[in-house]
Amino acid sequence: MMSKCTIHRFCLYILTTAAVMSSTAQAGKQKWESLVRASNPVHWYGFNEDAGTTDTEDKGSGGLNGTYRALVDLGQEGLFGDGEAVLFERGGQDDVMWTQGGDLAAEAWTAEFIVKKLTHDVASLSDSPAFSIRVVGWGVNEELSFTEYGVIDAQFDSAGGPDLVAPLDEWIHVTYRKNAQGVQVFLNGVLTGTTSTTIDCPIESFGGRAGGASDGMNGFMDEAVIYDYDLTDADILAHAQAPFLPDIGAVILNPLDAVTDVFRTTSLRWAPGTHAVTHDVYFGTTFDDVNDAHRNAAMDVLVSQDQDANTFDPGTLDFDQTYYWRIDEVNGAPDRPIFKGDIWSFTVEPYSIQIPGADIIATASSSSNDFSMPEKTLDGSGLGADGTHSIAPDTMWFTAAVDLEPWIQYEFDEVKKLDIMKVWNSNSSAENAIGWGIKDVGVEYSVDGENWDALPEAAQIERAPGLPSYSQYDTVDFGGVAARVVRLNIQSNWGGILMAYSLSEVQFNAIPVVVRTPSPASGSTGILPGDVVVSWRAGRQAAQSTVYVSTDLDAVADGVAPSATSNTHSMDLSVFDLQMGETYYWRVDEVNNAEAVSVWPGPVWSLTVVDALVVDDFESYGNVSPDRPFQTWLDGFGYSTDEFFPAGYGGNGTGAGIGHDIWSLSSPYYGGDIMETANTMPGSSQAMPFYYTNTGGVVSHTERTFAAPQDWTAGGAQTLSIPFAGTSGNTGQLYIEINNTKVLYDGDATNMARAGWQTWLIDLSELGGALENVTSLTIGVDGAGAAGLVTIDDIRLISESIDSLIPAAAIQAWETAVTPDVPTFLLTNVVDGVYDIGTVSGDISYEFIVRSNADEAMASMGLLGRRDFGDSSAGLKYEQWPDTGTYGATIFGVADHDFGVPTAPGEDTHLVFNSSEATGITSLYVNGVYGGQIESAITVSGVTGIGYIASTEDGSTSFDNFDGNIFGVAVYDVPLSEAKIAAHADAFLK
Repeated sequence: MMSKCTIHRFCLYILTTAAVMSSTAQAGKQKWESLVRASNPVHWYGFNEDAGTTDTEDKGSGGLNGTYRALVDLGQEGLFGDGEAVLFERGGQDDVMWTQGGDLAAEAWTAEFIVKKLTHDVASLSDSPAFSIRVVGWGVNEELSFTEYGVIDAQFDSAGGPDLVAPLDEWIHVTYRKNAQGVQVFLNGVLTGTTSTTIDCPIESFGGRAGGASDGMNGFMDEAVIYDYDLTDADILAHAQAPFLPDIGAVILNPLDAVTDVFRTTSLRWAPGTHAVTHDVYFGTTFDDVNDAHRNAAMDVLVSQDQDANTFDPGTLDFDQTYYWRIDEVNGAPDRPIFKGDIWSFTVEPYSIQIPGADIIATASSSSNDFSMPEKTLDGSGLGADGTHSIAPDTMWFTAAVDLEPWIQYEFDEVKKLDIMKVWNSNSSAENAIGWGIKDVGVEYSVDGENWDALPEAAQIERAPGLPSYSQYDTVDFGGVAARVVRLNIQSNWGGILMAYSLSEVQFNAIPVVVRTPSPASGSTGILPGDVVVSWRAGRQAAQSTVYVSTDLDAVADGVAPSATSNTHSMDLSVFDLQMGETYYWRVDEVNNAEAVSVWPGPVWSLTVVDALVVDDFESYGNVSPDRPFQTWLDGFGYSTDEFFPAGYGGNGTGAGIGHDIWSLSSPYYGGDIMETANTMPGSSQAMPFYYTNTGGVVSHTERTFAAPQDWTAGGAQTLSIPFAGTSGNTGQLYIEINNTKVLYDGDATNMARAGWQTWLIDLSELGGALENVTSLTIGVDGAGAAGLVTIDDIRLISESIDSLIPAAAIQAWETAVTPDVPTFLLTNVVDGVYDIGTVSGDISYEFIVRSNADEAMASMGLLGRRDFGDSSAGLKYEQWPDTGTYGATIFGVADHDFGVPTAPGEDTHLVFNSSEATGITSLYVNGVYGGQIESAITVSGVTGIGYIASTEDGSTSFDNFDGNIFGVAVYDVPLSEAKIAAHADAFLK
């Protein structure tokens, strides 16, 4: 079927395609766009609209289009060519690109910008009323910075990269990244500054302040891209390099240039140039050879010629060796020109790694004083970066003046496979005269501190010169023995006069036989149960790995948890059947039965599985192809052909329409958002509108086919949760189909016409079928002539059963207990909405049984109340504003009252508010027990909102939504006694 909506969808595609085709690619634009697109940004602005344009398109998945204010200067020369940039000239709030998108609140995010600043004035790159990301910060000496308004103007700690002051009059790539370590800033792909302070990512405006006329940028902006996760260092560097390179050259991906500690078995990876057909790979240990070689003079470093792949495996590399490599891009016929690439380098991991002195405990037979204790040999005092040691005595260990049995001992935090010990002998200025430095020494080692072995030969440590230029340490070879404790039994000193001894510094190197660098990092959350592959940096000489996994920390630590074996330094944890909402501990032991120590236990790491599996949260859809919702949830209108969908789709032949009509001039959503953004579930930013009209016996429905079949049993899933909001006047019977199994909505038929959010819970155990292989989900509405609008949000699989989510027996017991007390209003399993609770006044009791969501993050949550209509304007609050974590009550326009009693998120709770107009007091009882009171009567009678505070009598506008379940509400025109309150609470809770 065809309609005006279909025609408008097609016209929008033609316009956007023409705009793309008319642009001129310069510099590395193609490479840049390819990398950004592959990274799946949530917001992406190119600022390449024509002068005079007022609207800008978000090319990211978020669909957050913007508006240029009056003073912006579009059509400027950008890094990517003419007309590719916007000029901001510090024109206040009128000189910004305005999205009104607020903030991206996420555990991790990345924001990258291509800009040219013209002055060192304070300037915001992106901003909101709460936060600002700046190219020049407030009070930080013109450095890159960010702000949380009213809290902090953050200053970065230098990371040793480029200057924190961004240069003037040149194009730069600036990246801000938030992750578990804090916020980092990168300049042209290089880490520049770090701080543990964090903020949300502001996306309200770009180029200046969202909430004021100050801090506007004075300069050009070519690109702004926002991601809802943290890009890797390699991604950031690749993104930074791409715009400044011609499209003919390769971009390094792995290993990054000049990095160290690279795996011996690493592979080389790069992003190819736009026109490259094949690649020549040069690889060797000498810079000049790799730089000078070519096809006619291979110099033994042209290791692969005319290869198609963008990777190269150089084989097993040498320890601690620096390698150089180059990728020449070979273009196509007829000329097949070759473009010489840059020279990159990396250094392979060392054979052994120094054990930090902080992880070693030093003890000794004696010490001369408190300034010359044995730990002085571990703390690096007196040791310069160039390996020289000072002559200051307080940087060394000295025994007592007479020590008949001198020794010094070092204990590690765990058993180590020792490689070498470096020893800097005593180097005081009097060393040549006195000779405290140790000479002959016996070296013993032990794994337990009780049973000892000795190195075959006693060592002799060279005498230090007593000069500040001393750098020639001695090396003792342990040959890979396993030890937790090392003791040096001192047999003589170099002076032979005094029975006193001294050392300057000792360092131990261990062979890394224990696993390290887990992925995901220890403590990671949000792990999907059915798709968990963990990996780690393998211990040296391991033949295989034993992986222990359990929710029991002690069982993992003791090596008695369930385990599996890996030969690949990674493991798919699906064999352990991870359950949603659980924290799992895991450990990897490296095993090689051919070694003297056959097992090297690893540290215990952790990960936490998600509480629910998202089927579709509708956050990724937007106004632009290929992310329009009807391109995934197929409807009756279909969509036209474009570069992403060359075949198009003619519709499913029903009266279903997905998304608001943003193309028709007569539509109230014209030029707006295709997704619903005003009415969403708490914590959601957008939901999916589903319009339906059943005619001619055809049932409206929308179907999503999953690109890969989904396992709806993973993680112990028991329930499918589908939140929906109806519309007044809706008719019909809601249903879904999972594969081809149809399930009818089992709630009250009138709920389809209720505007409040309600959740349809479906017991998966009753469905049958192949839930391990779900290929499609259909949502439809049965009924001849049925029509309306249903909004869908946040479809999830949860591990809880319906009985645990809705305690039916407890609700029934409570309803049985309260009925004899003749409430004026009684309702169970409440759907948010407007209800008539009866005429009450004087002394009133309002009773609730509720469970808020455990992770609720609302600033204020209403249980019951109204504003702007009726004879009173008041509400009872589960949580008082602003985010107090305590129960409250409000007389709107007069006062917010706080009971001072903490809420219990996620727990079943019984509440009674006893209000007395005679005394002017409202008392709160929680789970049958008096909690506190406020000095104000709260009277709400007649029509009122429940589950939110209603602003209009029909419930079309509301605020302070309750995030959770209201299992029951009862209102009484008499006060409940404390005995009855306790009895009602017991009926529900016990």
